Amino acid sequence: MRYLLVLMLVFFAHPAAAQQSEVRSVALQYGCKPTQISVLEQNVGELGVTTFLVTCENKVPATTGGQATTEPKTVKIRCRGRQCYILN
Repeated sequence: MRYLLVLMLVFFAHPAAAQQSEVRSVALQYGCKPTQISVLEQNVGELGVTTFLVTCENKVPATTGGQATTEPKTVKIRCRGRQCYILN
């Protein structure tokens, strides 16, 4: 009986389908060049939801005359299936 339960969980509990490529493209649209993408939270199931924390490159172009910040900019991105959106 235990093995049947384990097999059912393996086949029916699908992880969220979002990949880092979708997260990267959403971050780039937001103006963030990702340097690191990590998973904050992942809920499995039919409507899998994954929350990613994206660390952005904090370089400022020399033409703007601005100074780069010392703290890296982070962006939270949530994905349901393969559709991702920005939380902050």
